[in-house]
Amino acid sequence: MKKILIICDAFPPAFAPRMGYLCQNLEQNHNLELTVVTPNNGDEKCNIQTKRTTIHTIELLHCKTKIGKKIEWLFSFILTLFFDYKSWIFTRKTRHAIKNETFDVILCSTYYTFPLPTATQIAKEQNIEFIADLRDIAEEYTESDFYVHSLPTIFGLEKYISLFYKHVSIKRRNKNLKKAKHVTTISPWHVNIISKINPKTSLIFNGFDENVFKPQTIKTEKFTITYTGRIYNLSIRNPLLFFEGIQELLTENPDLQKDLQIEWYVDSKTEDLIRSLSSKYDIEKYTIISPFIPISQIPELLNRSSIVLIVTNKTSENGAKGIMTTKFFEALGCERPILCVRSDEADLEQTINETKAGIAARNTQEIKDFILSKYKEWQAQRFTNQDVDKEKKKQFSRSYQAQQFLKIL
Repeated sequence: MKKILIICDAFPPAFAPRMGYLCQNLEQNHNLELTVVTPNNGDEKCNIQTKRTTIHTIELLHCKTKIGKKIEWLFSFILTLFFDYKSWIFTRKTRHAIKNETFDVILCSTYYTFPLPTATQIAKEQNIEFIADLRDIAEEYTESDFYVHSLPTIFGLEKYISLFYKHVSIKRRNKNLKKAKHVTTISPWHVNIISKINPKTSLIFNGFDENVFKPQTIKTEKFTITYTGRIYNLSIRNPLLFFEGIQELLTENPDLQKDLQIEWYVDSKTEDLIRSLSSKYDIEKYTIISPFIPISQIPELLNRSSIVLIVTNKTSENGAKGIMTTKFFEALGCERPILCVRSDEADLEQTINETKAGIAARNTQEIKDFILSKYKEWQAQRFTNQDVDKEKKKQFSRSYQAQQFLKIL
């Protein structure tokens, strides 16, 4: 029996669908024994169930009070910035968690850099290879939004601290990636960047669980456009073209005024933005804003949506780059009509076109034409269809991706 050690920065019940679904699928292979080591992220957002995977959860912060946690986090951040303290403590605790155990290979999944140093060290100690899986990389973010949202205001220096942290993170990441036997990442753009560091880099997209995100026909009283998620930076996700298109569409098509409903399931910061834009474009009466809903309710929400809205932005040197949001794949799984605004004019647009999942709109006319075509469908039958390419769709299922990982492992 082959023993695989998975070291990752997050695992269910924290929001970590990629590794959660991977373990769920690999468990079906009884020639594999899976062990996961992950920090305690303190949240429960992902209800992916695993049965045969051994999970070690590492405590990195120990203070119980809110102010104590903030102080402890700040000291940890400073020590990590200069001495990589977080990796040191996580490696020490990982070593203790798996004492007396040996493994055949290590898979390390990370959002940025942590816990790659731990995977490198444990692989060296056990004289085995490790594979790195990068779900995001620092280069895809603009200079102003990498890590800044998590830093306290420090005499106006937080931007410079963030840039220094970004530089340090990339340097540490690259050092460890060079030691990896293989690297996987989530979009062609990411592969292009990372293959310059480690030539053995391959593409495994994000995706959807085909047992959860599957099409259902649900008739509705309203023609509903739905968005779920955050809009935390307009350079990465910019909905302005959507609002312009909706405003023009409502003016030109009075029938739509009685049927349209735009539902936003967002955080408080995004809520403020949507309320402001809805007022500016005079579409407040069509707008319904709600907080995030449990992940278990997302499939039904998608299936009763006439159109699923994906907000992104055009790929640019100083803006969005290489982002392939999981929301797209989940909507694809449910075979819902996807309106991507504004088109990235890159990998996401190409994938939408290849799968026939909807449209990546570059202008308001494309937005209006797509919405009107789906509105006519809805008027006739009270639900909409999207005739996706089912063969193309299969390559984005979690079970297909598990087979891709298994070949590399």
